[in-house]
Amino acid sequence: MKVIPHHATLFVDFSVFVSYNIHMTKLEQHITDYISELEERKGRSVRTVRNYDFYLRRFATWLRENKVRSIEKFDEKDLEKYKRWLSQYQDPIRKVILKTTTQNYHLIALRGFLEYLYRIKVDSLKYNHVKLVKLVKKQIVFLEKDELVELLEAPHDYDQDKIIKRRDKAILELLFSTGLKVSEVSGLQIAQLKPSVKKLEKLKTSATDEIKLSNQAIETIKKYLSVRKDSNKNLFIGHDRAINNRKKVNGLSPRSIERIIEKYAKFISLKKPVSPQVIRHTFVINQIMRGADIEKLRIQLGFNDLNTLKAYINRF
Repeated sequence: MKVIPHHATLFVDFSVFVSYNIHMTKLEQHITDYISELEERKGRSVRTVRNYDFYLRRFATWLRENKVRSIEKFDEKDLEKYKRWLSQYQDPIRKVILKTTTQNYHLIALRGFLEYLYRIKVDSLKYNHVKLVKLVKKQIVFLEKDELVELLEAPHDYDQDKIIKRRDKAILELLFSTGLKVSEVSGLQIAQLKPSVKKLEKLKTSATDEIKLSNQAIETIKKYLSVRKDSNKNLFIGHDRAINNRKKVNGLSPRSIERIIEKYAKFISLKKPVSPQVIRHTFVINQIMRGADIEKLRIQLGFNDLNTLKAYINRF
């Protein structure tokens, strides 16, 4: 048996090491070039470019850790391993498994990158081999008429200060009458109400400049503002006992509004989970049942296209 000298073994290992790192450096450069193309030639948003860069750097790290010597060596078996790894990966900060949608964002970025490699004549796995993970369709949860009425009346039945009753009633009526996101409601200011209090206007976070309010929402907002004795510019603020000792009182946070809704859902013992999103679903379904103009509804809700509304429309 031929014996390989020890120094020769070291030479072979070192050669493999150098070759491996050259390939990895090329991969990193390809990623950089692809990201530049997205940014400069394709005009993708800053957020999209940043996310693609993050997903692809994570992919490059995975290749190194799994000893895939180069992108040219990445095959369908490796792709399946990568998809399995994504499905089991736990975010180191939030300590949660990646959502299916987030897994698909990684795969979309990879597919775009492989398509780029194909265009620049790099012999790698064909981009059309990358299939997305199938999403499980979520059931649309919404409130029936009697559940909605009970929820809207809950603030008056709850044992608490009158100003909190009126504030929370106004929040619930506003959410149901407009379909606004909780983040939009949180940021509202009194100055955004017209003198007639019949419309909201100039909502920077809204898809439209003007949103009509229901008569019920108008009346509840008027009643709430009538018992406000402060000069705070925010439409909805906290009214706890410690408020007088604070130098600055901010508007309610989105999380605070979520807690308010959860409090009343629990108080009236609703059997289904209730959140601002459920109230938004209820608004959409009610509008469709009333024969609302679908295009106007799409714009008001801030949806990019009508496909997002299909899940609601197909219920009928």
